[in-house]
Amino acid sequence: MGMNPSTTFLAAFCLASPLAAQTPTVRTGPHFVVHLHGGTLPTALVERLADSALTAAESAWPWLERLLAAKAGKPANLHLHTDEPTFRAAQKTAALSPFRDAFVDFATQQAQVLIWPKLSPKALELTGLPDPTAHELVRCAAMLVAAQFSSAAQADPWLAELVAWGLLEEMQNPKHAFGVDPAYDTRRQPLVRKLAANELLVLRGTILDFEVPASREAVAEDDAHQCLVARTMAATGKDWAQKLLAKPTKKTRAEIRQAAVERVFGTNWNKTEGLFLKLHQNARPLWQLTAPMAALRDGRLLCVGVTQQSMQFQAVELPGPGDYAIRGTFEIRPCDDDAFRIQLDWDGKSMIACFFAVGKWSVEKWEVGGNWQKLAEGKAPIFPKVPFEASVEVGKNVRMLVFGQEIAAWDYGARTMRGRWSVGVNDCVVWIDKLRYEAGGKK
Repeated sequence: MGMNPSTTFLAAFCLASPLAAQTPTVRTGPHFVVHLHGGTLPTALVERLADSALTAAESAWPWLERLLAAKAGKPANLHLHTDEPTFRAAQKTAALSPFRDAFVDFATQQAQVLIWPKLSPKALELTGLPDPTAHELVRCAAMLVAAQFSSAAQADPWLAELVAWGLLEEMQNPKHAFGVDPAYDTRRQPLVRKLAANELLVLRGTILDFEVPASREAVAEDDAHQCLVARTMAATGKDWAQKLLAKPTKKTRAEIRQAAVERVFGTNWNKTEGLFLKLHQNARPLWQLTAPMAALRDGRLLCVGVTQQSMQFQAVELPGPGDYAIRGTFEIRPCDDDAFRIQLDWDGKSMIACFFAVGKWSVEKWEVGGNWQKLAEGKAPIFPKVPFEASVEVGKNVRMLVFGQEIAAWDYGARTMRGRWSVGVNDCVVWIDKLRYEAGGKK
């Protein structure tokens, strides 16, 4: 669980690595230095991304001051990369997990971060620095600062990761509300699965798990567990992170971790497990993000995918009995594509999608192993960069509406329309506001 603690060999590696051989665009702040290796991206875009990256890293500092009573020291270096093969090769050389999009070297106070997802240049122009990348910068900044002040964090990087997740979630969703940020909700999926299966919520086994995750899914599960632990620790008091990172008196990694955790929780594990259960037993996330990126910006969701991989997030709850509708306000900013889709009735084998595109609509079917099959299409009063209200109503048929006016009706035949619903976007930037499920269908 967590990063490989043996990082001292990385100092020489970082100097000799192809990552360090590129001439970066550098931005220097009071606490962090960003080195952006822009590759073939246009210079103006690289400059803009570098500015945003420094802003993201520095945004962590006020929270670090509150959480750790951090004092300004030697600025930590954050290297940001656009070239994934070079980044992955360096990650492999360093013997670190190939399933993460960032890695940290505490010995040299450096982090390496991949710009991810890899959006098309036009989408990147529209979105700027992807939110998952900004969040990695925040977490890496927090881990590096934690390690500056804590020998415990250097001995067991899991402790620094825990603080970083706690800080990021407080920054992004301080009220810990569900249905606000799809990424936050998605990190609660291991919890949801346990609750759905009526399994006992147990904290201690999660904390003392040292197994190295062997897949991207396992990494995501580890991260989710850390978020739950950090949330529970934060409930014990504002000084939880300082207690966690206090100077260790033990020697082995397991001893250091257990002692650190018990400095926060105490030694009464029955009491601790009770707090964990109380905080998390009523978790009700609305969304599950299955592919980036859907991120909260200025009160709206910013969604964008790529040609080969769509952005998708799905509703956690299945449609209830009777008629229902999916509604929201949308704004399309075309890239290579100019559409988004509301996907219905995923049954594990196929689904139906209602495509809303600039000037047109379509209803299409997708089956596992195949491509989209167009079932019906027509014109629609949809324009680029102009927000519009859209609905998909499911009753005796499927109706598509724009500003309350029907633009399409389609007979779904023998399908039940009780499968999961979701939203999908390819190489197109789509803003979504007030997305919601409504029982009852027609207004």
